[in-house]
Amino acid sequence: MLFPVRRGSSARSMMIGAMEVGVTLSHATMAAIRYGYGLRPSDAPVPDADALLRELDEAANQPPLFPLEGLEGRRQTLVDYFNLRKQVEDLRKAGKPFGDQDKGLNREADDRFKADVSARIAQAATSPYGFHERLASFWLNHFTVSADKSTEMKLIVPLYEAEAIRPHLNGHFSTLLKEVSLHPAMLIFLDQAQSIGPNSKIGLKRKEGGSNENFAREVMELHTLGVGTGYTQNDVRQMSLLLTGLTFDRLAVAAGFDANRAEPGSFTVLGKTYVRSPEPFLNAVAVLEDLARDPRTMRHISRQLYSHFISETPDEATIDAMVAVWKQTDGHLPSVYRTLLQANAAWDEPGQKFKLPFDYVVSTLRAVGASKDDIMGEDGKPLGPVVMPKPDEEANATPGQAQGQGQGMMAQPASVMPASAPAPAQAPAAGGAMAPAAMAKVGAAAVAGANSMAGPAQPQNPAGKPQQKQPLGRQAWQMIATLGQPVWRPSDAAGFSDKSDHWFSAAQMTQRIQWARRLVNQMAGQMANQVASQSPTQMPNQSAPANSGQMSGQGGGPAGNRADPRVFVETALADYARDDTIRVASQAPNRQSGLMMTLVSPEFNRR
Repeated sequence: MLFPVRRGSSARSMMIGAMEVGVTLSHATMAAIRYGYGLRPSDAPVPDADALLRELDEAANQPPLFPLEGLEGRRQTLVDYFNLRKQVEDLRKAGKPFGDQDKGLNREADDRFKADVSARIAQAATSPYGFHERLASFWLNHFTVSADKSTEMKLIVPLYEAEAIRPHLNGHFSTLLKEVSLHPAMLIFLDQAQSIGPNSKIGLKRKEGGSNENFAREVMELHTLGVGTGYTQNDVRQMSLLLTGLTFDRLAVAAGFDANRAEPGSFTVLGKTYVRSPEPFLNAVAVLEDLARDPRTMRHISRQLYSHFISETPDEATIDAMVAVWKQTDGHLPSVYRTLLQANAAWDEPGQKFKLPFDYVVSTLRAVGASKDDIMGEDGKPLGPVVMPKPDEEANATPGQAQGQGQGMMAQPASVMPASAPAPAQAPAAGGAMAPAAMAKVGAAAVAGANSMAGPAQPQNPAGKPQQKQPLGRQAWQMIATLGQPVWRPSDAAGFSDKSDHWFSAAQMTQRIQWARRLVNQMAGQMANQVASQSPTQMPNQSAPANSGQMSGQGGGPAGNRADPRVFVETALADYARDDTIRVASQAPNRQSGLMMTLVSPEFNRR
């Protein structure tokens, strides 16, 4: 066992934000909620830290669901796309009509991106390797890129996560750093592909332009050393000159090197001098490896890992231990993770972190047992090759196709809510959890929302015919964007905030209530056909509820019916469920309201 010397689970006073409740919390529940995306009915429990770490090797052998064509297929898609773009540009230069073809290619990239986003959500929601999925999201946010940078990035960013991050999150940090830094997505996002040395062959012929410092600055400030750790503006300037020559080779869909753009000479970065090498990538690799081995990088990354998984108040003794292991293993990440998981606080006091929007929505999909097909629907169909759109295609496109929601879509602020949204009865304090009284009021608002906003089963189009319901994945990524964390589309190089007080608000909770209502309305019938392994009389921390008979509006069915709120609160929260949550869910006036109570409870929103 990897745990510190202690009992496997302990009856103790558990803090959830500002609330104190006595529970018995198992390591298996902590592993699923703190280190994964929550409990899922079909997944086997992860009993200890050793099992979490074994996931990394097992998951490495499983290709992700995105990009839909696979890695090589997406590379071919990009080659085809760039060739077609060149043809469109040739039409423009020749003075011929090109607008329809241009819009059609934009639409093609947008459609593939939206399908990949659905696949990204399905990956997190259905994978049995929760720790691996959480680490993938952590590193993706740490090494941020955005699909909003350009149309081509809608095709490149999913490939970036699949080939630069996921295969290397269980190796050495220096390898991960080099893979992400020299990937086309990063070179494009941080404008390195346009950087030109002022004294290079091309630079001497140009009156404008020059080296771009974005890449060098963000690699130091965000990816390695951290803010305020002693590097200077001159270090940034010197590193930016050292990295000139790096560019994007569209034919190879890989980093390229143009010696005519590279600044000649020598460069001093953080006290070390690098001389321009004739070998294309030698200088870039050398400076990245040195940054990866800098003690400031070790401490910066260790603190971020601790803050992301355990608490925003890092334990310095644990950080010191992580740094020591980093030095001993030359940045072997599984060894660093192991040290994190061995910390006393790693298995204590759940509820320290408020779930980010992506985490919350994915955990609801896991709780209701949504399958890959439920989530992806039509988005899961195989994609054909990219072809040149016909000139009249745009004219024949139905409304909503020509400019899909994924293209140029800005995240709707969390404070902007539908007019019919029930306002929360009490705004929780920033960064804290709802008090029991506030929970009851939010629960009442959820019930009111479920009853007052239940629209028609199928939306109607102007012709009066039922419209096809969107797959859960598309609904999910629209909600995640509305909550402020659009998938693969952060607004800047710092990525999305990992601080609980950034996300915790009354408006955020109102939107989550609306999502929970929509989800249970869609999934309750399917859940009713699934039988849980335990009967609802075996609830954690509580004997059989007073109203243990058939719930109003619940219908018949087996005692272990997963759509029974008494069963659902157990499968979704296990021994993490508070007595108040169990009682409120069990006493709800109908099945949908009872299911919602679990998904909007304070503990379900925290990890």
